[in-house]
Amino acid sequence: MKLFLTQLICVDAHAEDYSDQKEASYKPAAWYEWYTKVPRVWDSSDRQKKSEFRHVVAFMKLFLPQGFALDANAEDYRDQVLDAGSRAEDAVLAFLKARGTNAKGAGSVLRALRPLHKSGALDERIYAYKRLLAIGRIEDPAPVDTQDILTIVGHV
Repeated sequence: MKLFLTQLICVDAHAEDYSDQKEASYKPAAWYEWYTKVPRVWDSSDRQKKSEFRHVVAFMKLFLPQGFALDANAEDYRDQVLDAGSRAEDAVLAFLKARGTNAKGAGSVLRALRPLHKSGALDERIYAYKRLLAIGRIEDPAPVDTQDILTIVGHV
């Protein structure tokens, strides 16, 4: 089971089939919703949701070692979002599984990654992400203040 995208793709394609389920059950689709929902999640008045999604997406970006390009004006924008999100999702799951964590949903992934971040286990990935930002390998339509929120904790 994929952690962020699978359920939301089903919801997009078959919304009427899921009308009896709570919206919260699709919350793990943070990446997709962050980039495609209108109005944008980063403009949301729900501060808790905005914060959780911002952090989940920030952690996911660390797992795209070649960077990513999302052009909000492109016809295939949603496909771009799905592709980058799927690659990040697979890498996050593999990273956590290698550390004995079977987190699937956005909240549980966030709870698993926060202590790893605090311990410095993600420092090399954060450094690499910052480098990708600096050389233009990341084209992100999200506001600049949401793109570089993770800091290096230890020594890289």
